[in-house]
Amino acid sequence: MAYLSDADELYFGGAAGGGKSQLLIGLALTAHRDSLILRRRAVDAKALSKSILALGYGAWKWDGSGGELRTPDGRTVEVGGVEHEAEKSKYQGQPHDGLFFDELPTFTESQYQFIIGWNRPLNPRLYPKQRCRVVGAGNPPTDPEGEWVLRRWRAWMPGAENPARPGELRWYTTVDGQEVECADGRPLVVRGSVHVPRSRTFIPARLEDNPDLMKTGYAATLEAMPEPLRAMLRYGDMMAARQDDRWQLVPTRWVHEAQKRWLQRKDAPGPLRALGVDVAMGGADRTVIATRHGEKQPERGATIGRLVMRKGKDTPDGQSVVALLAGTSWGAEGEGEGCAINIDAIGIGKSAVDVARAAGVRGVTAVVVSNAADWRDPRFPQMRFLNVRAAMMWRVRSLLDPEGGAPETRLALPPDPELLADLTAPRYCMKVGGLAVESKEDVRGRIGRSTDAGDAVALACWARPEVSVSVATWG
Repeated sequence: MAYLSDADELYFGGAAGGGKSQLLIGLALTAHRDSLILRRRAVDAKALSKSILALGYGAWKWDGSGGELRTPDGRTVEVGGVEHEAEKSKYQGQPHDGLFFDELPTFTESQYQFIIGWNRPLNPRLYPKQRCRVVGAGNPPTDPEGEWVLRRWRAWMPGAENPARPGELRWYTTVDGQEVECADGRPLVVRGSVHVPRSRTFIPARLEDNPDLMKTGYAATLEAMPEPLRAMLRYGDMMAARQDDRWQLVPTRWVHEAQKRWLQRKDAPGPLRALGVDVAMGGADRTVIATRHGEKQPERGATIGRLVMRKGKDTPDGQSVVALLAGTSWGAEGEGEGCAINIDAIGIGKSAVDVARAAGVRGVTAVVVSNAADWRDPRFPQMRFLNVRAAMMWRVRSLLDPEGGAPETRLALPPDPELLADLTAPRYCMKVGGLAVESKEDVRGRIGRSTDAGDAVALACWARPEVSVSVATWG
């Protein structure tokens, strides 16, 4: 089914032992002229290289742990790795009609998006009918770095609002920096520009589809693994709670539970109480606005609305950010008494604060996350926080904590895989000045992108200064 799929982008994933790597090798040797098979680490590509070499088909040339195969019928299969984020540039401008990623969730989203930009024939004049496609194979993500895969193929994941069947084609393109789902593959014309959608699908991989491996008793090995690895590797459960890092601040299970609560509250979230605005002006980052609904105090059961996201290039100045605010539920409902607008005011965000205040917008607070924090968690009043960022992220944790109260009193979050990854990516440590949370820049270095969605939610949940933070904290 995976081999014969018509999708431009296929994710063949799930259980261990389903023949995922062999699919990539088979496609490269029989369906494509110029192929590139990648593992995240070059040393891990050695197993792929040995599998190709064992076929005894064509001439193999080693290059470190990878190499290149030239077949008797003129096909080329290159095997390599992109361990570091910057290494993606070594494939810039190199056309491959077959682009294959082994263990896809180990790659960053930016590596994947950059490399597939050269999914095209090497010699279209000689082979005008050569098909081009991208295939990613892998098990369920085991850390926040890989959960972008669940977002890109969200239509095939459990809980999707508009679910797709395994193997069903869906079409997507990008308009004004935002991904748009299309009805079919026909070109989409927007303001005179033509956008051609690419098809995408997901097909689950099962150990049962690999009878030779089943005969070895490998199923018993997977059955004996502890949860959640058993659910992930034996049954390919994409949404199974992954193993949290020892120093992960917000447990993954708490976010999953909060996203389930959201489905129960989304039709009646309550009055608008606060907005969190994480500002990006230009670059690859995004401006994200999170709305908080419910009781006046978030401790009584708040609900985060659907996130509003725009590319940084679409919010180049403070005026555009304030205009974006006006298009949210805050603009539709009016400012409302007691509605707080917390804007990340470090660097580029300060312009948005200045414009909003000059325009007479009420309730605007400039949040400088590097400032000292006086806020205390009522449950742990002796705990200190190194800065506002650490206090904000801990506050989100406290609002999700099952020991903080009944489910109806806890925070509800929209079921967005990116938000899940953003909130569970930061790690913490204890320093002399108090609890410290990993900086946004350090998190970006690990997962390959900015945690804009998670930061916007943290800002929306941040207390107004007169409630629990001294004026000095806010600058």
